Amino acid sequence: MMKKSLDCTSRIVLTSSPKIPLGYVSIPWHTALVIFEPIVSYNLFRKENDILPEIQTQARKDYFDSHDLIRFFDDLVKSPEIVSPSLKMKLFNLITDIVKDQVVLCKRDPVVQRNSYFSANVLINDGRVAILNSVDLPHMGADCDGDTVAIIPLFTEEAKAEALEKMNPAHTKTKYVDIKSLSNTIYKPTLDAVAVIYRATLL
Repeated sequence: MMKKSLDCTSRIVLTSSPKIPLGYVSIPWHTALVIFEPIVSYNLFRKENDILPEIQTQARKDYFDSHDLIRFFDDLVKSPEIVSPSLKMKLFNLITDIVKDQVVLCKRDPVVQRNSYFSANVLINDGRVAILNSVDLPHMGADCDGDTVAIIPLFTEEAKAEALEKMNPAHTKTKYVDIKSLSNTIYKPTLDAVAVIYRATLL
């Protein structure tokens, strides 16, 4: 993980939305195809489906193997519009189904502190950026001014379980504010947050 480049990973611009659940990351459908390429390839080559022939037609190749699929997905990340609406919908539905039980590590680039790493469950979006819950940004040192995040998938059940237990904001025991020990908590109320909460209770 200290290497400059890793297989089955993606580095993408980060933004936030209060609509994303705590402990989740929403990533573009075409980026998710690259990140989970081994699982996607298994589903396309090992199971009955009408997606692979359509991809082969799109790629204009008589012979199509897993290496061609990887190149196709790389091109798709650069230009998602190259696929037809019907193929896009099929790929979107496929990856949405695949990520239901998946866990990824999110690493802010550049890393600024230990909390720059955390684990997240996965959602799929139709955009070009990764989206986190707004509350998740401050503790990882991000502020939506062009920050990027590396998305690293976990493929074993043991790794997923450990990452959720120790690194996921929605599961870790330190997610809530402990007034007696603010230094041990991930989320701390800022003056702005306190003012907003106070103002909201007056309405």
